[in-house]
Amino acid sequence: MVPYYVIYRSRLVDAVEETEEGEALRATSPRAVTIFVHDTVYVLPAWVGKLIRLVRPELVEPPPEEPERRQDVSFDLSPDEQPYAAGIAEEIVATWGYEPMPPEVGRIIVPDVATDSRPLGEATLYDCLFSDDW
Repeated sequence: MVPYYVIYRSRLVDAVEETEEGEALRATSPRAVTIFVHDTVYVLPAWVGKLIRLVRPELVEPPPEEPERRQDVSFDLSPDEQPYAAGIAEEIVATWGYEPMPPEVGRIIVPDVATDSRPLGEATLYDCLFSDDW
């Protein structure tokens, strides 16, 4: 592309949304179920669990209550993260001679592109670089 680099932070955060009634919504259904047969435990795909639940519901353990998570990407680093970012930037400059990507370049809208976080025609270069869609 160009001799630019970007330093950012990425973390997983709880992605549980609340409805007007105050009930938590899960973003996706569980991908696996736990089945108990005598003293043996089987972890099977959720679709198999649905079939077994129809025939022998007492064998299927309910899925654990874990909040769904989403990835949060930010270019604003905390004071604790800034010294590490400075060290990484020094290594990049010393090794390759690249310079930081100006924020105005990252905010350029890329026409005819949609990402997981932006609809068609609103995606920025940052959205394209840090999207799980590709």
